[in-house]
Amino acid sequence: MHAALVRTLVVAMAVACAGAPRLARAAPPADTKDVSPQLRRVFVGGRAVDVNALVPELRLRRPDLEFSKSPSARRDGSRLTIERRPGGLRLTLRASDGRTYVRDVPSDDDIGTRAVAADTTAFLGAVERGAIEPEPRGRKAKARRANDGSESPLGQRFKETLQLGAALGPSVTVPLAGPTESGAGAFVAGHLSFRVQTLHRVLVELSTRVGGTRAAGHRLIRGRLGFGAGYRFTRGAFDMPITAALTVEPWSIRQRTSNAPSLEAQGVPLARPASMVGLAVRVVPAVLVPLPGRLTLRVGGGVEFATSALPGGGSGAVRVETSDGDIAFRVAGFEATFLAEIAVWVPWRAIRRKQH
Repeated sequence: MHAALVRTLVVAMAVACAGAPRLARAAPPADTKDVSPQLRRVFVGGRAVDVNALVPELRLRRPDLEFSKSPSARRDGSRLTIERRPGGLRLTLRASDGRTYVRDVPSDDDIGTRAVAADTTAFLGAVERGAIEPEPRGRKAKARRANDGSESPLGQRFKETLQLGAALGPSVTVPLAGPTESGAGAFVAGHLSFRVQTLHRVLVELSTRVGGTRAAGHRLIRGRLGFGAGYRFTRGAFDMPITAALTVEPWSIRQRTSNAPSLEAQGVPLARPASMVGLAVRVVPAVLVPLPGRLTLRVGGGVEFATSALPGGGSGAVRVETSDGDIAFRVAGFEATFLAEIAVWVPWRAIRRKQH
C-alpha cells in the first residue's frame, strides 16, 4: 500500500514538472509600456548649440552613457535633439523603443555649453527615472503640436504674453456723408501708434495722426490723439488686429496767401476752434516676418471707420465756407481712412534681458 502511494506521488510530480514549462510559456508577457527606457547610446543633434563642444561635456557628466553626434546612417540608439524656442530650449529625446520625451527649458539666448549640458543630463535622468511622461502618438501628437505652436515658430513667438509694438505709415481719409464738393473733406496724413499686447492677445493702443489739405488760399491742419483697445487674431504668418478707440482731434485753419477769401463756419470760431471728439474702429490685416533678435516685422494695410463732432455742440461735420458760400473744408463727421502700415513687435522679456 505504501509502495502504491509512493508511485502515485511520483507520477503526480512528474506530470506537474512536465506541465510547468508549458504554463510558463503560456503566461502573457509583462506590460512594458510604463517601463522607463534604459539609455545606453545617445546621438546628439540640433542647431541651437555647438554639438562638438556639447558632447564632451555630456560624457563628463554621464560617463555611463555613450554620446556621439547624430550619424548620417541609421544605428541603434536614442536620439537627442536640442532646438531653440522662444524663451529657452526644447530638448527632445526619441528613445530606441520609439517613445518620445520632450522638455522645455527656460534660458537666455546666450546660454553657455556647460549650462546646456547640465540641463540635458538632468533631462535624461528624469526620463530614466520615469519622471517625464512620453509624448502621445498619432493624432494626439499633432493636436498637441498645433496647440503649443511647435509646428509654426512664428506662431510660437506670439504666445509671448506681453509684447510691445510700434507702427507708422501714410493714410488717406475721405468723407462718408455730408458735403464733398471739390474734395473738401479728403486729406492725407501720417500716423504713428504704440501698442501693447497683454494677456490672451488683448491689445492696448495709443495712436497719433497729423495731416491736412489746402483750399481757397488756406490750409487745414488736422491732428488726432486716440486711446483704444482691441483683440489680435494671429494664425501663422497672418495677423489681423481689430481695435476701437476714443479720439480727440485738434484742428486749425491757416491763411496761405494774402488775397485768400475770408472763411467762416456757423457757430464755430475759426480763430481757436474747439477739438473734435469721436470714436474710431480699425481693421489692419498684415503679414508677419520674423527678424533676428526675436523681433517681428509686420507689413500690411487696412481701413478705419470714424465719426467725430464738436463736444457740447452740433453733431456731424463742420462746414467751413468762403464768403461766396463755397465749401472750402469739411471737418470730421463720418469718415473712412485707408492706410498702409509697417510695424515692429518685440517681446517684453527680450527688452528686460538686454537691460540686465
